[in-house]
Amino acid sequence: MIYICPVCKKQLFSDGKRYYCADGHSFDISRKGYVNFLLSSSSSHGDNKDMITARRRFFENGYYDEIVNKLCTLISDYSKGGVLIDCGCGEGYYTGRIAASLSNCNVFGFDISSHAVSLAAGKYKNARFFVASASEVPLCDECADIVTNIFSPLYISEVYRILKPGGIFVYAVPMENHLLGLKEVVYDKAYKNTVSDTSYCGFECVGRHGVSYNIALDGSVASDLFMMTPYYYNCPRGSFEKIKSCKTIETEVGFDYIVYKKHQVG
Repeated sequence: MIYICPVCKKQLFSDGKRYYCADGHSFDISRKGYVNFLLSSSSSHGDNKDMITARRRFFENGYYDEIVNKLCTLISDYSKGGVLIDCGCGEGYYTGRIAASLSNCNVFGFDISSHAVSLAAGKYKNARFFVASASEVPLCDECADIVTNIFSPLYISEVYRILKPGGIFVYAVPMENHLLGLKEVVYDKAYKNTVSDTSYCGFECVGRHGVSYNIALDGSVASDLFMMTPYYYNCPRGSFEKIKSCKTIETEVGFDYIVYKKHQVG
């Protein structure tokens, strides 16, 4: 078992209904099969139900299929089996597709939003899901062979801790023109994304793999995409209604998958 107790950091065991540690801390397994390891009972962590539902609708329209297909192919090239952890899995779109493409991996996904994890666990039965913060992941040291982070807040020290020496970390970042067409509708002066090569202590960058293409969306679908982005939180007043009223919005979508390898010990 790779789970550790978020309270005392001791190993967790399961009796099929809950996870528990030697100190008596216990976490129930939900009817959908996921477990919530957050110590706060608040349901306001992370994206809300409306945002998660919009994300699910957008993904099911297939606009990001090329992006996830590229990711699955890339991970298959690096995978030698074992355990894969998807940090900030959202409603499970990437996690479920990764699990379907890797028959030799045990795939886990987690997110701080219980709404997202509930949707993920309800649909994707080929992976295991749990609710947790990326800043303090309730997993054993060096338990993962591959860690992925697809547009989620990054806590590189935790990635380093849970990844085995020689393990692979795949980090998705936006290309320069990613969603530029959408931003042109929202902002008077749309800005391009900053693209840079980032190095992290304890890791070697072993590859950068890009995928980009143009999509055309009606206002309803574009508003779902907008709700998936950071711009939704800090946009000019009336932006959401402006997007929704558009007949067609054309934009480029583009991700770079940066691949890092954790340094071997010694």
